[in-house]
Amino acid sequence: MNEKELNELYKEYVKGRYIYRVLSREYLQDIKKFGLDPAKNPFKDKKVQLNKFFNLVMYLHSKGHNIPFKGLHAIKSSLDISRVMKRNLKRNYLDFSPNLDYNKYYLKMKGGSLVSVANYFVKEIIKRKIVLNKKQKDLVMDIKKWCKMKQGYGLFKIKLSREEKALEKAHFNQIKRKYLQSPFGSFENFKRVILKNGWAKYKSLLEKNKGFYIRVATKIPPGEIRMMK
Repeated sequence: MNEKELNELYKEYVKGRYIYRVLSREYLQDIKKFGLDPAKNPFKDKKVQLNKFFNLVMYLHSKGHNIPFKGLHAIKSSLDISRVMKRNLKRNYLDFSPNLDYNKYYLKMKGGSLVSVANYFVKEIIKRKIVLNKKQKDLVMDIKKWCKMKQGYGLFKIKLSREEKALEKAHFNQIKRKYLQSPFGSFENFKRVILKNGWAKYKSLLEKNKGFYIRVATKIPPGEIRMMK
């Protein structure tokens, strides 16, 4: 693949194009002032209780109380989704979607995905009248109150240029498959990645603009973040 061909691909799939994310308005002013820092954990003050709560959901699953959750790509058992949420409590990255269709799903998740999932489990535990001891009941009610507060902030959308330098160190995550090197960022990065890994690995994903998401672990300055209506 020559320089001209690479440049045409870069213009079509990177230059002037964006990736997207939905965030809670609780963090809007902080993001406008300081940007996005994947190392900041928005749940650090509630981490212990949330871990206990998802452990409870996993325990209830082991006792025959499976509470399946319909995700973006599949229906997950309460065991599987709880494991994902527990991992998310330790995450130091932010995921971005390649197109606005994915945003429609996340815009339904008031307070963000973790808050929305926790609230769903709370409602289902209460609705199903699952027998709990006092300590478990207190935990469920504590998480219910916390979710209500978090969901009161509302949501907003942002977009990030695919030319952003931070994306050069990001993971180009294929859904249900191993991640690839990110071809986003500068043209030089695009060229280096495509020549190294081959266009075939990226072709169908970029042409369809789905089947992947971008995992960013590098701080993004406020000037690079664009707010959306």
